Amino acid sequence: KCGVIKKDLDGKFKVKIYTDENGKPKGDARITFFKPESVGLAKLLDGSWFDTKCQMKISEAHFEPKANFVPEKTY
Repeated sequence: KCGVIKKDLDGKFKVKIYTDENGKPKGDARITFFKPESVGLAKLLDGSWFDTKCQMKISEAHFEPKANFVPEKTY
């Protein structure tokens, strides 16, 4: 509904569902969209209900590199 989900180099969708030590979903996830504009569309779903069981909280992720992070080329 919001946009195309990005795929990694192996062709797998970039969706991360966080789990506890027993493998049970904790209730939060990360989705990477192909286009940045899709994030705005996803945010329109903030506060809506998923499967009538839980209310969704949607926000844009913000990442900051660690203090001594040195990027490496992997291609």
